[in-house]
Amino acid sequence: MFDMLQVLSPLRNELKSKNYRRFSLIVVAVLSMVGISRWTNKGGSYRTVERFLNDDSIHWDILNYTISAPLFYATLTM
Repeated sequence: MFDMLQVLSPLRNELKSKNYRRFSLIVVAVLSMVGISRWTNKGGSYRTVERFLNDDSIHWDILNYTISAPLFYATLTM
């Protein structure tokens, strides 16, 4: 099975630890069968998503590049 958290591991250098934890929770919730609509795990709530998206310390361009660049280059080498 594809380990999404392994793909997100390069983001540890780009995000603060609390934001990385929030982002990991959000990604797992979105990709799970339950989704965010029934999200009740520890640390998970709509407020967690709101806090993550409203944090001004996140550089979205760097975040997008850090996630997409390795996946893009991996498809070029196939």
